[in-house]
Amino acid sequence: MNNKKLKEIGKRLLSKKGFKIVFLGDSIVSAESIHPNWREIFEYVLKGKVSEMMNDWKTPDWGIKCINSGLNGATSQNLLTHLNSEVFFYKPNMVICMIGKNDPYFKINPSAHKKNIETLTKKITEKIPFFVFCTPTPDNNKKTNKIYEQYAEEDRFLLPQPKTQFIDLFKIYQGFDLDKIFTFISQGNEDVGIKPGEPDFQHPNALGHAYIAKVILKEVFGIDFNPELYMKTLLAGEKYPKY
Repeated sequence: MNNKKLKEIGKRLLSKKGFKIVFLGDSIVSAESIHPNWREIFEYVLKGKVSEMMNDWKTPDWGIKCINSGLNGATSQNLLTHLNSEVFFYKPNMVICMIGKNDPYFKINPSAHKKNIETLTKKITEKIPFFVFCTPTPDNNKKTNKIYEQYAEEDRFLLPQPKTQFIDLFKIYQGFDLDKIFTFISQGNEDVGIKPGEPDFQHPNALGHAYIAKVILKEVFGIDFNPELYMKTLLAGEKYPKY
């Protein structure tokens, strides 16, 4: 576990300053229709670990604030346009961003994507102490993943930079069982070639969101998280699912 980062959060909480995290990105971040989604799981686990460290549940529970700034259908360019309203307005201590999946469908080529991410990183790190940038989750589809790989490669060339942590979620996530993760039935998406009634190979189910949380919790805080155990105990009706 990365006690240093957790201790930094604890120190702020003890000084009554609080700790705010903004989650920035597209529909995989907003995820309003999926519960629990990875943001909710991330918050649950983080607050629990800080509570253990401080031997105090109330201070972390009240002091850590998580803000959903996910914008459905957003591109990297959209995030630049909305930085003031979706990030800087909240004056966060940390920003966790995942973006890029929609760029190919809105004619933002890999080179333009890289420039947008470079600008996004610069603007955020000028004002925010800690920035985590994640490449998007892959699809359960070889054709679209071949397209996304070009964008992820540009991110790999660019990041990390000062005050940033780079997580290659696109690469790591492909090591999981994608057939268990992409089970939603789509209403149809002409842009990516999904017909109504076909499996949605773009949007992870709740288990898939637990796997997103697994990666980010481990990479940022060194926290071990077991998605299968979490979902099993959650569905068994446990008030505080194990992980």
